[in-house]
Amino acid sequence: MKKLCHSEPPIKGRTKLTYQWIPENTDTLLDAGCAYGLTTAIFAKEAKNVYGLDANPKFIDSAKEKYPELNFVVGQVENTPFADNFFDVIIMNEVLCYSENELQVLNEMFRILKVEGTLIISVPHKGLFSFMDTENYVYFLKKYLPWLYRPLYRLHTGRCNKSADLNHPKHRHYSQGDLWQLLENSAFKDHYKIKEIFRSALVWGVLYHNLSMFFNLIFREKITNFLLKPLGWLADFNYWVPYGSWSYNIAIRIVKK
Repeated sequence: MKKLCHSEPPIKGRTKLTYQWIPENTDTLLDAGCAYGLTTAIFAKEAKNVYGLDANPKFIDSAKEKYPELNFVVGQVENTPFADNFFDVIIMNEVLCYSENELQVLNEMFRILKVEGTLIISVPHKGLFSFMDTENYVYFLKKYLPWLYRPLYRLHTGRCNKSADLNHPKHRHYSQGDLWQLLENSAFKDHYKIKEIFRSALVWGVLYHNLSMFFNLIFREKITNFLLKPLGWLADFNYWVPYGSWSYNIAIRIVKK
């Protein structure tokens, strides 16, 4: 198992798993949906030429400022600016579950991934406690109860919410079968090998996020973090425990043929 050694805070959960799955001697790597570039910088320790892609220009500007030695690009995962067969490794952590067209995303990843290249996908799993996903509380409140969402938003942030902010993507959850079906319907059909499947965690992580959301309505973030630190440790430990079909997370690693 690879060991991490860097000055950033401890790497946990899916980021650590993904890091461990990056093949040795990787040349070109894409962190798709890189946000502010923190994970991109971590993955750069295992690849020579590393790229981060995100649709939000503000995220990319911040990433470029913090990590000028890396390559950050503004773009959609459905239609990237990269050449065919460009990457040895593509990482999509929490990306597919927000995309508007999953098949288009997979087709694009197939196009820019080299033969014998590695694709790593991590998404929420359709497990026993998927109904407790805090991301979808916001989705349902904004969509069906905007009159309730607005005062809650004001209570939490101290700011009034604009009607444009009511748009919020649904955080989709997938079963193992859902992912295979998507791959079979995409350009990857008959052109991939399954290398790893990891389904893990049960309730402690999602419980931590639920309590954090509630506590942050009452306390400052630092107080919330202090009060919930023991539960956070338990959630981090629990991420590595496999629960099969009950699991809250699923990650897969495939190789393009």
